[in-house]
Amino acid sequence: MNRVQAALAAARIELHWAIILRYRRRGCRLIERGEPLTSLRLQRYTRIIDRHGRLAYQLESLFE
Repeated sequence: MNRVQAALAAARIELHWAIILRYRRRGCRLIERGEPLTSLRLQRYTRIIDRHGRLAYQLESLFE
């Protein structure tokens, strides 16, 4: 992997982690406000976090 590809992969990893952290904060706020754990919003946030976590993991393994 050359330097440009490594820089792009690192940027994509950081982007995925930023999205993960954003939706985790949103989910925690909803839970603190009393949102039921089975709500559709929390399920949607979980799917988003899972998808970006999988992509970040794949990019990290490729980056190493």
